[in-house]
Amino acid sequence: METKIEYAAMRQIHVAIECYRQQHWECAITLAAAAEGMLPNTDEPHFRQRVKEFAGRAPEMEGFTNDPNAVINWLKHGNVDGERREIVAINNSEPPVIIWRAITKFYALYNFVSPQMLAWQSSMKQALIDSGVEPKRRWIAPRRLNLRGRDATPTSLGAIPG
Repeated sequence: METKIEYAAMRQIHVAIECYRQQHWECAITLAAAAEGMLPNTDEPHFRQRVKEFAGRAPEMEGFTNDPNAVINWLKHGNVDGERREIVAINNSEPPVIIWRAITKFYALYNFVSPQMLAWQSSMKQALIDSGVEPKRRWIAPRRLNLRGRDATPTSLGAIPG
């Protein structure tokens, strides 16, 4: 089988979304992080930049790390801040944040998202609204992906924040 980074990252994000829905958070995080990591670097705005900015402003607290990749690194290596840890607590915000990092980097590079990414985004937005939090950011205006080629069909959801 021949593939390319764009498709491999997209498929990793799709499976990360499914793992998240099944509450297999470790797998969701690992796959989303792998997708984000294999995508080429870009100066285009995406969510990882905001996560790093926020982590840099967060106060230091005993027993906690401000490293936005701490859970990702623990899942890969079993270490947090250079220390071996057999057990860590994964906050319920980690999987959606890391999936969102991957989706927004994918969008920044390819200027479209798949129907699965769009559906996940909509379900996360609705979950926030249902919990009483009104999302302040605009959401991605997706361009749907057909694996045989691109179909540039934007929706009316707005644009990625920039």
